[in-house]
Amino acid sequence: MKKIIFLVALFLIPFCYTFSQSLQLLDDQDNIIPSGSTIQATCDTAGNVQCVKVVKVKNIGYTGPKTVKVIKTCMSGTAQHTNSFCWGSCYAFVACSQTPWTSLGNEPPIAEGAVNANFTGDCKSQRVCGSTLVKYVFYDITNISDSVSVLINYSFCTSGIEEEKIDITQIQFSNAFPNPANSFFSIKYAVPSSATNNNIVIKDMLGNVVKEIFLENNSGNIKIDITELPDGVYFYSLMIDSKIYATRKLVVN
Repeated sequence: MKKIIFLVALFLIPFCYTFSQSLQLLDDQDNIIPSGSTIQATCDTAGNVQCVKVVKVKNIGYTGPKTVKVIKTCMSGTAQHTNSFCWGSCYAFVACSQTPWTSLGNEPPIAEGAVNANFTGDCKSQRVCGSTLVKYVFYDITNISDSVSVLINYSFCTSGIEEEKIDITQIQFSNAFPNPANSFFSIKYAVPSSATNNNIVIKDMLGNVVKEIFLENNSGNIKIDITELPDGVYFYSLMIDSKIYATRKLVVN
């Protein structure tokens, strides 16, 4: 009897694992988007065109309809770019921020085997070339661990201007340590060998540049003195050829 129970358990473990994931993402051509992967959205900056990417959500589970919410987190971006998304409601365009945005989740439940094609991830260039990377996480409201995600890299460049040659996958830009900081903080960074004119810019809440550090090497761990900065909230950005590729928040206290 124990042997039979053991064999049944071995059978059920992979069975349960297989069907624990009930959501799947598809592109506008119905190709499967592996969870956690990055897809490209390349648009022109002329006329401040809105760059739109469609992502379809499919219920591949066996436990009935699924009501799905979406969380948007801006991972990095060009300062002037604004982004939004539509899922049940269309949200206002906002500047790139580390603060996650959660949808109201008022799309109708997705039936077993059905596809909802109403999601769009949107970005506006404000007529500025550059890239913005946004992560979208889709999850079942009854089981937050039942989730899938996709990163959309919005790339803008005006017609007639050569596309930027910076490979953003090679860029590393760590969180500040310590944070909050009172006298200095350190950042680990790396940029592609093709990148030139690399620097870190610190701005206050009003957008004023309070400190700028030129990066002599393409990678390293830099220690930044902030003893002259008053207490408050600041934002530090990695800039390559005058374009912002990543922004983080710093608290000086």
